[in-house]
Amino acid sequence: MMIAASGAAMAAGPPPLQPMTLDEVMEAGAGGTGCSWSLPGDRRMHFAAAGDRAAIRLDGRIVALSPAVRASELFPFTFAEWRAEGVTVGITEVGKARRLSTESLTVRAMLTIDVRGTARRMEGRLSCGS
Repeated sequence: MMIAASGAAMAAGPPPLQPMTLDEVMEAGAGGTGCSWSLPGDRRMHFAAAGDRAAIRLDGRIVALSPAVRASELFPFTFAEWRAEGVTVGITEVGKARRLSTESLTVRAMLTIDVRGTARRMEGRLSCGS
């Protein structure tokens, strides 16, 4: 489980996630049946996951992520924690999941992005399905 930084460490945290294009998500192998996360009022993808692949854009580059060792399954489509060298992304549900159809759901979710020991938390919407 990740412990989020607070106070000065949070203010000096990694840059916020940047939106990705569908082409970038597909190139990273994180497109298809899975989940995407976006900021409130902004439908652009800032995190995407499909199977055992996920991607974020951080500091102008796409970072491909893999499930953390022993990461719990958050939904049938994603894991609660993802890692790449020096980067960890944790997903925590903030509200109750709402089913949109037989194959999709949405939930308010907090992403915690830790880059080399400095964390930033961002709340948004996680949408999962096919």
